[in-house]
Amino acid sequence: MDEGTPSFKERLNLRITLSRLDAVFEACNKLPEVDRELIYEEIRKRVLQHAPQVTPEGLPETAAPTDKAPGTFVDRCRELAEVAPNDKVRNAMLMIVRACEAEVAEAADLESS
Repeated sequence: MDEGTPSFKERLNLRITLSRLDAVFEACNKLPEVDRELIYEEIRKRVLQHAPQVTPEGLPETAAPTDKAPGTFVDRCRELAEVAPNDKVRNAMLMIVRACEAEVAEAADLESS
């Protein structure tokens, strides 16, 4: 196995983590808008706890609530990447998007075989 290639255990942990994130966003989609925004704000705070180099003055403003229907998990990850407080978080969110898209492409390839 190459040094840059994640091990089976690492890939499994990533899939479990993605599944948990998906469950969080799906649960949020079932809540009223006010509660959803509170949860998104809490997620934002917790992300910032893991990125201490970001100062409150440098943070982008949170998106205003909208009346549009909530998007898919991948769409929400893209939205979060756009308002990420720094490049590390942005890259992590985009990595999740790529992993999800690869999973969908892999499943499509299996179905067409």
